[in-house]
Amino acid sequence: MSTNTLNGTQIELKSVLLAAIGGQGGNVLIEWLFLAAELDGRRAQALSLPGLSQRGGGTTFYLEIAGIAKSCGDSSRDAEALEQVQFAQFPFPGRVDVLLGQELVELGRLVQGGYASRNTTVVASSQRVYTIGEKMPAFDGVFKSDKIIEATASMAGSISVIDTVELARQNGLGELATNAILLGALSAVPGALPMSEKTYRKAIQAFGLAVDMNLQAFEVGRQYQLNFNREVQQFESAPEQPHGGSHKTFEMASTIPLPGSKEYRPRASQTDGAADSGGAADGGSNKAPTGKPKRQINLTPIRKDSDSGKKKTLDLPALIESRAQALPVRQRSQFKALSQEVVEKWPAPLHATLVEALYQTTDYQDAAYARRYLAMVKRVLEAEPQGESLYRLTDAYARTLAMRMTYEDAVRVAILKIKPGRLERIRRDMGVKPGQVLHVTDYLKPDMDEIYGIFPHALVSPMLLLGKVSGVGQWLGKQHFTLQQHPETTTLRGYLTFRFLTWFKPLRLSSYRFKEEWKLLEKFTGLVVQYAQQNYASGLMVAESGRLVKGYGDTRRKMIAAMQRFYKNILEPLAKWEAQTATKASTDKQSEEVAPFAVTLKAGQAALQLIGRSDEGIDKAEALAKRVLSEAKAGMSRSEILNQTEKWARS
Repeated sequence: MSTNTLNGTQIELKSVLLAAIGGQGGNVLIEWLFLAAELDGRRAQALSLPGLSQRGGGTTFYLEIAGIAKSCGDSSRDAEALEQVQFAQFPFPGRVDVLLGQELVELGRLVQGGYASRNTTVVASSQRVYTIGEKMPAFDGVFKSDKIIEATASMAGSISVIDTVELARQNGLGELATNAILLGALSAVPGALPMSEKTYRKAIQAFGLAVDMNLQAFEVGRQYQLNFNREVQQFESAPEQPHGGSHKTFEMASTIPLPGSKEYRPRASQTDGAADSGGAADGGSNKAPTGKPKRQINLTPIRKDSDSGKKKTLDLPALIESRAQALPVRQRSQFKALSQEVVEKWPAPLHATLVEALYQTTDYQDAAYARRYLAMVKRVLEAEPQGESLYRLTDAYARTLAMRMTYEDAVRVAILKIKPGRLERIRRDMGVKPGQVLHVTDYLKPDMDEIYGIFPHALVSPMLLLGKVSGVGQWLGKQHFTLQQHPETTTLRGYLTFRFLTWFKPLRLSSYRFKEEWKLLEKFTGLVVQYAQQNYASGLMVAESGRLVKGYGDTRRKMIAAMQRFYKNILEPLAKWEAQTATKASTDKQSEEVAPFAVTLKAGQAALQLIGRSDEGIDKAEALAKRVLSEAKAGMSRSEILNQTEKWARS
């Protein structure tokens, strides 16, 4: 807040910066604030700053509110002074009073831009709308929400992050109510903005958009924040540890129950740390400018056993029963028998993974297919070294294999499209009311590989050979031929279209696609065993690398080709070179300083990250491997190569 004097009248100016995503209604929230300021006798200016608001892109809104802090004694001169206020056209870093965040990463962008300061109040939703950059990597590319919250808490004066979507759901409200929940929470933050709670309600009514729902949501957000305020006051008034080497940690749930309900259990605790820590609960190094213990707001899910501190255990019989009930009646007993066999004969750390995988493979094909899955996993289990009690290699391979064995072919897509309950779920998600007619049109564009992939291998293989010899196959490949279809699933004709494709399910294991997929799985399994016997961590990396092969159509084919190049042109030469280096360890002191196959693991992981980011990633990954090998041949030590690998990968 800034204060200026005009003609003897003291004017206070408050600024609000809103981080939003296109389609979330950021303009509605900022309009409510603008109307509240006007209704409260203040002047305001709201601006929509340039951004990619269409199609879910980020956008920001800036609001300034001017009001009379101290009158000069003449109301007409006060009004004249208020009219003379000149508003800014954009926010200034470090001088924003309130930061609102409808989406967490967009809030993080503003914090990164320096707009948060010790005088800034932050009220934000923990809602995430993943960016394109987060969705593109084949591995997990999602930016951690905790990092954003920690950074914001370290920069801002006060912060309240609310799971608005969950709070709306628990109160029978839709996601459109999240803006009003944020507004209600903001109205209850002490000293954030000068308008009264009644003024906010009048603003919602004046705007006229879903008034009843938004008023209810406003009250939900306000009561939540008031309850939070009381908890903070009780916590801060609690006595500190007798010695100065501690600071307080205030922990709150990211899943927000109704205020006052039995599930709502904020917990105050004392965490040892440095006397001047002021950082996160693990004793961070950021110092609070006042020297006092800083309140850290940790957003963690509430679990039923959180008070006892015990680790929550999986109810395996319940999992088996629930998965069995989701299968067709004829498959339930077979699935239960296989699951019981796993419980009795397989190591306990693998039970949950294997039971889930058995359900997926049985649902995908049948119990015989699930047993075939177990036989493949057993080959890797036998490669586990003695003393590996967690069976990390087998678990990673089992997860990857289940995903690879349930690839999406035309049959799988057809089954999912007409699966019982799909239309009911669409009705529920779309809010279709009783009496309204629902039309569902599915858009399909299978290419040649997906079309002939469902036919028997014995029929397709000779035809492909003939096409290759005659040149017809190469010509068709250049045409990028696809069979576009738009069946309306809610009609008899559309239903029968998908139903016809499901008749190919009994033929799947003799299809051309399955034979080709199974060759890849056999090779993949052999590589996992081979590298695990050479070096356990290398085998684990290979097992996890199989997760990159996903999707369908051209995307899947590109990833399969990329992974074949990874195994042949990256992993194999790196492992061969490092194995040769290991034999000289007795005379090479540098080799003794580095763990076996450390360079292969470092470069291999960096290569996989590159492959997962884009189609050109495999070319960059091969260039990285060549750089590593060339530097090694030039005499660079393994320890120095390890230090430089990440830098080379980035460049």
